[in-house]
Amino acid sequence: MKIDWLIQKDGNNTIGENIIEAFERKPKKVYAMVSELKDSGLEILEEGYIGTESDFDIIVGINKKNTTKIMLESLLRHAENVYVYDNNSEVGFDGNFFIFVYKEVVVVYTYTGDTTESTLSLNNSMYTKVIYDLSVAEDKEMYKKLKKNFDNVIKEFEVITLTRDIISKLQAEKKIFTPKIYNHNVKSVAELIAETKGVKKEENKTENIYVENSTNNMINKIDLDLDNFNIDIEFNEDEIVKDNKEEEEISNIEIPEEEYESETKNFNQEDFEEEIPLAEEEAVNYEDEDAIDLESMVFGNSKIKIKDEDVKIEDEDEKIISKKIDLSSATCLVMQLPRPSTRGKETNVIKVPNYIKQTMPNFINFNKDVYKEKDGNVEYKYKNIKFSILDVEENKLYEDNNAKLVHKDGQTYIGFSSDVISNVTIKENYIARIMKLDEDEYRCEIVPLDSNEYPVWKKVCNLTFRGSERKYGIM
Repeated sequence: MKIDWLIQKDGNNTIGENIIEAFERKPKKVYAMVSELKDSGLEILEEGYIGTESDFDIIVGINKKNTTKIMLESLLRHAENVYVYDNNSEVGFDGNFFIFVYKEVVVVYTYTGDTTESTLSLNNSMYTKVIYDLSVAEDKEMYKKLKKNFDNVIKEFEVITLTRDIISKLQAEKKIFTPKIYNHNVKSVAELIAETKGVKKEENKTENIYVENSTNNMINKIDLDLDNFNIDIEFNEDEIVKDNKEEEEISNIEIPEEEYESETKNFNQEDFEEEIPLAEEEAVNYEDEDAIDLESMVFGNSKIKIKDEDVKIEDEDEKIISKKIDLSSATCLVMQLPRPSTRGKETNVIKVPNYIKQTMPNFINFNKDVYKEKDGNVEYKYKNIKFSILDVEENKLYEDNNAKLVHKDGQTYIGFSSDVISNVTIKENYIARIMKLDEDEYRCEIVPLDSNEYPVWKKVCNLTFRGSERKYGIM
């Protein structure tokens, strides 16, 4: 038996890379136990277990905050046996290990923390790697005990064998993440006023004000007739008289002169007259060229044209001119990037989780001009696109007319795959601004941490990726 203490530092020698590599070496059997699995961790593990020919058994802790139906379906689809432990209970389920059984050796990885992108690839940490030599009797016996302990967990703990029906049951019982559905039936103020008057409210005309890429993002004008809106308040005159009497009694209370003098004789007005200097504000003068041109930043290179309509609001003292912008046809994703992968088909790929694709149905269209290819027993879905990437730091644009949208069957994300991505420096938390310029054409801009634009686009990223601290925004 050989035990190694391994160090994961600055994205090197990561737990995730070692697990993926262990799957690629085609073990006969894989046993895994993961106490807390999140989306970002699943994305990394999928690179290993999707398409594996190994028998794969896994025990997973579940909870209503982080475990989704999509995660469990991915595991169920590719693993031979999936067992779940309810971490919503007071007694939690802890421990992480992967056991890879090969013909001559058994390799075991153990680590601490939740199974997330941070744990598997970003954090600086220590983890263990144990190798059992099956040709050595003692090692073989120790492996048998390890396998027996895995079986005992299944028997003695209250784990559930996962099926599709069980997934639906867990969601119905709200033991895993359950989307909330709201029915917006709240009446407008104008409708409530009309009801109090017994007047049938006429249907309001609406003006479409598009805030994001949505056809339902409309704000109704409310007609509020304040001239005829009367509120009758009844007063009890006896109560008013009573209250006034109480106020008079309080105001007529006399304080003895000796008590008054004792309280005031030590009072010195000068103690309270010291001036507190106010902080001086430095005057800031802004010139016209200091303004941020969001229009050119978002759509400067796009074929999408913004509809400009001057809206004038006149007042006695000032005239305000503003622009109403129609963003209904715009698709733009702004997101903080993970540390780039350096392995196999995951290199030169910018990943977009499936749940974001579903949020932006017009952003990635995989329903037209799609073709499939098989790599071993794994099926890939492709779509040819034009892809260009701008290095904001170097101010260089790289174009690729043979880029692809790619989706590995069963994977929880879609990738923009292009050789020109390697021409641009990408580091963790750099911002990618991906714009759809045409039906099959995309432009990506990489914004470094130390650039002037970074704080602007960081504010746009107001949503958090599941299972990660990175953020994204949709425009």
